[in-house]
Amino acid sequence: MSDMVIISNNTVSSMRISAATQKNEDAKLITKNLGSLPSYSLKKNNMASASQSYAATVHYNFALSKVDGFTDLSVGWDGFDANPPTLQAIYDAKFFIDNNIRKLGLVMPIIRAITDGEINLFWDLRDIILDVAIFGDGNFSYYSNLKKLNEENYDDLPINESLPYEYIEMLKVK
Repeated sequence: MSDMVIISNNTVSSMRISAATQKNEDAKLITKNLGSLPSYSLKKNNMASASQSYAATVHYNFALSKVDGFTDLSVGWDGFDANPPTLQAIYDAKFFIDNNIRKLGLVMPIIRAITDGEINLFWDLRDIILDVAIFGDGNFSYYSNLKKLNEENYDDLPINESLPYEYIEMLKVK
C-alpha cells in the first residue's frame, strides 16, 4: 500500500446500488465525465477517514450528476406542462451542493426537479426536516421543521451563504 490515497474527481464515479454494500475496492463503478473538479489527498494512517471521504466524494459527484441531468428536461417533462429548471437554477444548485453539502460534510438529500422549474433538496432526518428550493434567482429558500422543538422556520438566503449553523450540525455526516 502507498503512503497516500489520492481521490481525483476529474471523472464522476457512483456505485451501483447492488455494489453499495461491497468494499469500496470491490465495487463496480459507473463513471461519467463532468469536467474538472477538485482533487483530494488523504493520509494513509487514517484509512477509515479515507474510506468515508471516498464515499462522500462518490455521493457528492452523484448529486452533481443528478443536477446536470436536469438539463435534459424540456417543457412538459412530467407528461403535462412542467417547466424544466433553468441553466441558472442548475448552476445555483451545483454551487449550493458544493458550498453546503461537500464543504460542510452534510448528509446527502433527495434531489429532484419540481414542475415549476425549481430544483429541490429534501432531508428528513431524526431531528430535522429541511426542504430547500433553488429557482436560479441567486437565492435559495428553505423550510425547516426542528422535530424535538416542534419549531418551523423558513427564510430566503443568497445562494453564496450557508445554511444556518444549527441546521448544519443536525445534517452533518456522523
